[in-house]
Amino acid sequence: MKRHFSTRRPGPVRSLMSVLAVALVAFGLPLVTMGPASAHTPNLSATCAGITVSGTAYESRDTNTLGIRLDGGTWTTKTFSTGGTLTVLIPQNDGQTHSYEAYVHTSNPYQGYSHDYAGTVGPCGTKHVSAVLWEKTPPTCDADGALVPKVEPEGVKVDRSPATGTGPGTYTITFSAKPGFAIDGAKTQTITVLPKLTGDQCATEVQPVKPTITNPACTGPGTGTGGSFVLPANGGGISYTKAGNVVTATADATHKFVSLPAGWTLVDAHHATYTVSYTSPGGYPECLVELPVPVPPVASAPTCDTDGSLVVALTEHVVTTVDGATLEAQTSFGPGEHTIGYAPAAGYTFGEAVVTPTVVTVLPATLDCPAAVVSPTVTQSVCTGPGTHSDPVVKLGDVEGDHVSYVYDATGHVVTATADTGFALANLPTGWTLQENGKATYPVVLTDPGACLVTVVSPPTTTSPTVEVQGPVTPSVLPNTGGPNPWLLAAGLALVAGGALLVGGRRRRS
Repeated sequence: MKRHFSTRRPGPVRSLMSVLAVALVAFGLPLVTMGPASAHTPNLSATCAGITVSGTAYESRDTNTLGIRLDGGTWTTKTFSTGGTLTVLIPQNDGQTHSYEAYVHTSNPYQGYSHDYAGTVGPCGTKHVSAVLWEKTPPTCDADGALVPKVEPEGVKVDRSPATGTGPGTYTITFSAKPGFAIDGAKTQTITVLPKLTGDQCATEVQPVKPTITNPACTGPGTGTGGSFVLPANGGGISYTKAGNVVTATADATHKFVSLPAGWTLVDAHHATYTVSYTSPGGYPECLVELPVPVPPVASAPTCDTDGSLVVALTEHVVTTVDGATLEAQTSFGPGEHTIGYAPAAGYTFGEAVVTPTVVTVLPATLDCPAAVVSPTVTQSVCTGPGTHSDPVVKLGDVEGDHVSYVYDATGHVVTATADTGFALANLPTGWTLQENGKATYPVVLTDPGACLVTVVSPPTTTSPTVEVQGPVTPSVLPNTGGPNPWLLAAGLALVAGGALLVGGRRRRS
């Protein structure tokens, strides 16, 4: 403990008083001043209101200190001059007993003026507790149920009615708080204890087995077998019967139904029913085979001499009608509007598709076939000699099998094209003109070569070189190029050649 002393030594009287003060405090008695009126007095009060330590009639020249701590924790201290008080509160409503330490210390050497305290306080306030609810055991076929008391926490008082017994009956349990305690939660409880089980209560719980079901099945398009079922074998305390499609399971006296598998309906503890259903309530299913929707045919186009045509073929497992009549074989239909209908045969379906009749129009032959025109080929007149020329030639573009005939008017220089009966001229080439009567005309343009005259060119005045000619000279026929007349030129060359021969075959230089 913390103590404080001065350098002064106490006299015999102060020493005696110190011993007496220590003795009084040790026995828990109030410290009584045994000396002058200025004697120092320590004091302690320890209750649930708090731990209070104080000192009175001390001297300010001394160092005087008060201190308190709870449950070995941290000290709370305070210094004072001639008198002082220090209080530390006690925790409330926790149901705990708390230990404390306290002191009054002074630097005065007289030991009776300093004192140390220790002790316990509590529990303080009201402690909150919860009652433990009682239980019961369930009855069996061999024993009654029983009340199961519980050990309650400190501070809980239990009253029960009836006051004794644990066997079958109804019990009322009341929980109340002892002084210094408060109960949280339930304060009463009613428990009914049941006697041992009898009859169906002791029967063994069983579950029925559903029948073996064979669903309807298809055997072909539109045909199939009906559904059927087989009862489970009797056994395990259960027997089975049927009426129509309802199966009844019956449990004997030592067995019972409580919970049932899916599909079963509980009638009572000994009876349950199961209604058999099939994938097709009417027996076997429709057994329909889905077909693709047929695509209606398209009529062929007419030509200038042939009608269009509609050929309708048969599709397997499909009933085909044209204009309301059912086809028995592939059939061809001529010009006009024809309504084609499709329906699945028995045992077949188009699925969810909605098939409506289709109207197809077949066109007749056209009045005129198109005929192509070929332009003529023109060979112009050209000069063929002095004063002569060739005749122009107009070759008609007649092609075998083109159904067009041509006539050339040499006076008017016009080619006329006429289509055969049942044909019409079409797509005329450039240069042709279609007339109102259906014929076409083509103007032929001829060029005039002129008089085909040869222009004579006089020889130059300079001396011509001597030309040696060896052998005969044959004049060449030259074309008319628009220059000197070729015939005159040829004659001049011949004369030059003769002069050379007269010279004797020698080349002369100018």
